Amino acid sequence: LLGRLSPQKLVDVRNLTMKFTFALKNPIKLQPWEFLHSDVKQGKLLGQGAFGEVRAGTLHLKTGETVDVAIKVTKGSSDLCKAKIKEMMKEARLMRNFNHKNIVRIYGVAVDEQPLYIILELVTGELPLNSSLSAAALVARRIYRYADLLLRRVAERTFFILGGALNSWLKANAGRVEVKDKTTMCLGAAQGVEYLHFNHCMHRDLAARNCLITEDKMVKISDFGLSRMGTHYQIRTAMRLPIKWLAPETITTFSFSLKTDVFSFGVVVFEIFSDGAEPWEGKTNAEVKSYVCPAHPVTHGEFLTLPDCLPDNLRSFIEERVFVKDPAERADMSEVRGSFLLTKQTSTQRFMAGRQDFRTSSCREQLTSIAGERRLVETGAPFKTEDA
Repeated sequence: LLGRLSPQKLVDVRNLTMKFTFALKNPIKLQPWEFLHSDVKQGKLLGQGAFGEVRAGTLHLKTGETVDVAIKVTKGSSDLCKAKIKEMMKEARLMRNFNHKNIVRIYGVAVDEQPLYIILELVTGELPLNSSLSAAALVARRIYRYADLLLRRVAERTFFILGGALNSWLKANAGRVEVKDKTTMCLGAAQGVEYLHFNHCMHRDLAARNCLITEDKMVKISDFGLSRMGTHYQIRTAMRLPIKWLAPETITTFSFSLKTDVFSFGVVVFEIFSDGAEPWEGKTNAEVKSYVCPAHPVTHGEFLTLPDCLPDNLRSFIEERVFVKDPAERADMSEVRGSFLLTKQTSTQRFMAGRQDFRTSSCREQLTSIAGERRLVETGAPFKTEDA
């Protein structure tokens, strides 16, 4: 009920209750997703925008547990801010319906006073303040967590910037993410979008900037500000749209569907395998329209030039089943997810076969080969064995 009141009405209700002392005969309990501001403790700033800011913090759950969270904090009371708050509350109500590992979780909202809080799962590599821990316990937890990460990175022989926004993470780790990991990241994102579509939800703004990645490289879909329930949606008022991520039918008719999400997901695949490069880099929106819109026929491969590191079977699938103008011929997200799953399974089988070959071959031959490759890389000189 409180979530439906305007910020000013909330203040009026609060002021009224402070003037009188009374007990409700049949009080309305808070919903499981409604929290008090006293349940939330703000921490360091993570980011900010027109609506307000996002901070790390902690949330005291109704179960008594304290968890790390990201808090969207609204600001201002202008008509513009009120409209933005309305959008945020709509987004929060939508996200309450979702429960999937590849979807950013919403814990709930705090609207008993201003500013309003939207409380989300914290997806970041940073370890925020947790008020339930002592200083010594916090330090010990930090040391243990980063030591574990360090050991894993040493085992992988690669050091990564930790999680956060997917587009920033891809750029920060450019050239250091293996194809198999990128395939797994795409698979996770596909599973998240497939879940949304199964629940009849169109995301409408799929892009790497609207995904988060954990320190374990799990991708989570976020930012549901433009999302709508249903399978089709028609824009009736003018609004700014991310042209470089849109399907042809959206550009020409301003219509959205589950299949337009599929096209946008193909652009996300491009971003992941291009280390976060912007699609159609250097092209204006008008130029992109000339390539993508049906009024300007082009071949399949000219939608976007997919990176060379993309496995051949995935390249063919994206070009022939995702980057197509007719949405009726476009794959659905179950097919997209299946193609990435098959590629991952095939890659795993090849890896296991390679390990078996290593175990059954001569250990001396393998070590000699490895030493030779290392010397060639370090000095440019070939490695000579004792028999040479």
